Amino acid sequence: MALTPANKTTTAPKTVSPASAQKTAAPRAAVSSSSRAAKAATVQVAQKQVGPAKVVAIVRVRGVTGLHPKRVHTMELLNICRTNCATLVPDSPILRGMLHSCKDYVTWGSVSEPIIEKLLTKRGHVGGVRLSAVKKPAEIKAMAAKLAAGETTLKSLEMKRVFRLTPPSGGWSGKKYTYPNGDLGPRPNMDALLKSMM
Repeated sequence: MALTPANKTTTAPKTVSPASAQKTAAPRAAVSSSSRAAKAATVQVAQKQVGPAKVVAIVRVRGVTGLHPKRVHTMELLNICRTNCATLVPDSPILRGMLHSCKDYVTWGSVSEPIIEKLLTKRGHVGGVRLSAVKKPAEIKAMAAKLAAGETTLKSLEMKRVFRLTPPSGGWSGKKYTYPNGDLGPRPNMDALLKSMM
């Protein structure tokens, strides 16, 4: 018959009371719910930053090194194939989805009619010719008004659908961070950025 050593003690399995389990689960649930709330708030802020604009200005901030082919194709569809290129696109749910897919490489937001007029005058092209060389200032102003109101598109105006700009004066503040800490993602307004790139 086997003998049990006198100094050997047996450890009973730990039992967790229902009250303790509830106390442990409560903080986890609170962290999970707060995380979901924070994500939802971030989405709402991003949507409010762009606002109910009828036309959205989009600027390519970063290159495509290491970028997924689908993201590259999305930016090709937006006609921003190179860094520091800009375009004007009527706002729509489809556009929002496209911008969300490449949000780490572009910045976008609403734009005023005077800046659109300046963009057309300085950087607009029709058939390889500068727009200001074939259109009068009054005609360019009327085109800018229609674009700002969402009544027409660059394609309908038979214009080149991309504006080649220079890097912003003073350089980019942060190509890996979202606005306002960096340059990426939605902005409440694109006027200051576009003005500094023309």
